[in-house]
Amino acid sequence: MALSTRSSLTLKNYSFRKFQAAGNDFIFFTDPEILPLLTPEYIRHLCRRKFGIGADGLSVFYPVAPHVIKWVFFNSDATPAPICGNALKCLALILGEDCLIEGPLFSFPIQEKDGRLWIGLPPVTVRPLEEGLYHAALLNTHIIDITRTLCDPQLPAFASRLKKRYPDANIHFAENNCLRSFERGVEEETLACGSGAAALATLSGHKEIVHKSGSITSFQSDHAGNLWMHGDAEHIFDGTL
Repeated sequence: MALSTRSSLTLKNYSFRKFQAAGNDFIFFTDPEILPLLTPEYIRHLCRRKFGIGADGLSVFYPVAPHVIKWVFFNSDATPAPICGNALKCLALILGEDCLIEGPLFSFPIQEKDGRLWIGLPPVTVRPLEEGLYHAALLNTHIIDITRTLCDPQLPAFASRLKKRYPDANIHFAENNCLRSFERGVEEETLACGSGAAALATLSGHKEIVHKSGSITSFQSDHAGNLWMHGDAEHIFDGTL
């Protein structure tokens, strides 16, 4: 199948920005006109390291009302996802406080508290599957194994086995408040997973989750029981296709 390139798409140039949060990196576009041009082949090309821009995911966001942003997100394999916690951290850095991000299934408010930007998350449900293995739902699905040490060299093999049992899930291994993640759509270990951190925080009660990258994602619950997430993000570079 032929790969779409910019010259075969349109004569218009499309600007993009690249950000990272906790070691997950993302490509962001702000022009909704690019959406019909983002074929699965082209998304995979842009996200492919060494041959494209390189990213764990690609996002398009644009205003639809004052302080309201429409947001769509694709994993690096071009599959759509209803949430990506670390991409939301990047959007919080871009957009600032008092903004509502409208995703395909849920809206994510951004508020400033104690000098930091916090993102409101949808409800997280956790249930046990078997001894030391949990299922968590946060728009997407997470499987969390708390029975293994994170220094175990066999974790990739264990992740592969769990992936065969739960093909639509993100696979995680947790030890206390530390997390290693094998994300759906990337299909290998990533340096972090924001929604996976929210799942572990709900399961464990920890307010700070440490990713493989060493970055920390923090969580708070408000009086209504809603979960809020904070974590640092960083602008990497801008470019034009």
